[in-house]
Amino acid sequence: MVYLRHDVDLSLEIAREIARLETNLGVQATFFLQVGSSLYNSHSLESRSIIEEMLNLGHQVGLHFDARVARPTHSVSSFLAQEIDALEQLCGRKIRFFSQHKPTQLGWQTLHHSTAIDVREQVASGDVAYFSDSTGDFRWGDYRHRTATRGSFQLLLHPIWWSKAVPSHPRTSLENFVKETRKDLDNQVADTVAKFGLPDGHPLGWPADIPREVLDDFH
Repeated sequence: MVYLRHDVDLSLEIAREIARLETNLGVQATFFLQVGSSLYNSHSLESRSIIEEMLNLGHQVGLHFDARVARPTHSVSSFLAQEIDALEQLCGRKIRFFSQHKPTQLGWQTLHHSTAIDVREQVASGDVAYFSDSTGDFRWGDYRHRTATRGSFQLLLHPIWWSKAVPSHPRTSLENFVKETRKDLDNQVADTVAKFGLPDGHPLGWPADIPREVLDDFH
C-alpha cells in the first residue's frame, strides 16, 4: 500500500497541476495545505476554486501546520485546532489528517487533535516506511526498492519539484517559480490599475504636500 501525500509549501496552482495529472493516471493523494502561508492565500477566490477542483477530482485535503504561528500565551495545540477548523470551513468537509511544516528544522512536536491525525504517527508506529523528496532529494532512501518488496510506505512528494513534464534541477524549479510569481503579481497590479486607474495631477512632493489638517484626521 502506498500512501501518497503532497505538502504544498509554495503554490496551489502547481499543486493543481499535480492533482490533474494524478487523476488522469487513476491516482488519489492527500494535499496538505497551509492556511497562514506567506506565499499563497488559501482563502482567496482563486484558491477556493483550486481547492474545490482538487476535491472534486477525488483527492483529499489535509492541514500543513506551521507550529511557528503559536504564541507564548496559547498552546500549539490550540492554534492547530483553529487552523483545522478554518480549513474545514474552507473545504466544507472534515479534515482527517495534518502534517508538520519543516519538522527537521523546527523539530518534531507531539501534537494531538480531537478528530485529525498527525500523519507522522503512521510512520512512527514502524508499520509504514517513509520516503520524501524534501529539498529535491530522496534523503530517506529510494522508494522504488520498497515498491519491489510490496511493503507499505508513505510517499511525500512536493509539487514544486514535479510541475513540468521533465522535472528540472530543484534550484531551476525555484527560480522558475519566482519568475512566474513575479510575472503574475505584475499582471495583477496592471489589471487593477487598468480597471480603477490612478489619480492624475499629484504635486511633485506628494504625499508630503498633503495639508496637515488632512493628516491630523487619521490620528
